Amino acid sequence: YGLVGSEMCIRDSDSSDNLAELTNHTPLPEDILTQEETFQRIRTLVVSLSPRRQEIITLKFFGGLRNCEIADILGLDERTVASHLSRGLQDLQRSYASQMQSEITEEVAL
Repeated sequence: YGLVGSEMCIRDSDSSDNLAELTNHTPLPEDILTQEETFQRIRTLVVSLSPRRQEIITLKFFGGLRNCEIADILGLDERTVASHLSRGLQDLQRSYASQMQSEITEEVAL
């Protein structure tokens, strides 16, 4: 639990149980390679974001923290965290799509 203002930030214990169920299978080697490549692409794209958005997205998706916990750690309003997450994810989506389109264009040209 993290205290944010006068509200409690409660971690949903069921979500981690559901995640364990989803990940409780053995992936195929080619799936592992694809996941690792995608993970590396995303990490590279995250570095292209503003420092604040990098920090928030890293805490959220690589640190597993909730918005209220991030807000508490960084001393921000929870709505500010949500805004940075939303805009940062939009930036990542555009960058990823652009990168993929460039690769497709290069492959077609060969």
